[in-house]
Amino acid sequence: MDKNKKKRLHDIVLGLTLLILSSALFVIDLINVSSADVLRKNVVVSVDGKKIAKYPLSKNARYELEGSHLGKNTLIIKDGKAYILEANCPDKQCVKQGKIARTGEMLVCLPNRIVVKIEDSENDEAVIDGVSG
Repeated sequence: MDKNKKKRLHDIVLGLTLLILSSALFVIDLINVSSADVLRKNVVVSVDGKKIAKYPLSKNARYELEGSHLGKNTLIIKDGKAYILEANCPDKQCVKQGKIARTGEMLVCLPNRIVVKIEDSENDEAVIDGVSG
């Protein structure tokens, strides 16, 4: 084998190794959501920027959320994940956003002005934004 073919072979092996390693880390990260982690998380619902409800992520349930403009969204909490099943807004982007389960993740329905966010119940303290002087 000449030098160029050896170099390409090494590049391919390195690339495949990195691809396999990154895929394995991604799968491990997906599996790593423990039941204890789910137990301490809440699904917080806000309409027009005001918190209207807080539900445990650990309890399977279905909720009808009243938006401030166009109508309702159906929130599903199942198996430690939350998602919007149905919405009567025109674009249905909130339905297409998928499932959320990690602290800080959000589902947003702009037409109905609904925000669904995952929060850690251990960090329920008020957060003050801005700079004090």
